[in-house]
Amino acid sequence: MAHHARSTESNFAARKRPTMEVLRRVGVFLKPYPWLAIGTVLAAVLSLLASFAFPKLTQFAIDEVITKSRGDLLAPAMIGLIAAFFLRDAFS
Repeated sequence: MAHHARSTESNFAARKRPTMEVLRRVGVFLKPYPWLAIGTVLAAVLSLLASFAFPKLTQFAIDEVITKSRGDLLAPAMIGLIAAFFLRDAFS
């Protein structure tokens, strides 16, 4: 029985491709579903915006609610944080 040395080169090695080539190739698959593609990108952007709300709402809760002892603002701040959490997950 003969043993053959395996090649360390793979036939499936990735090569660098220009961004426009990648977009063109992906575009071929998305062409039949333009509204789905637009909706997916829109949902991703909305999810990202909801994620950006966390640090701002946390800053508000610390600076305005806790530091200044404004208990009346605690409920709106927490509702905002919970809403941002659910919106982020809903759009993801």
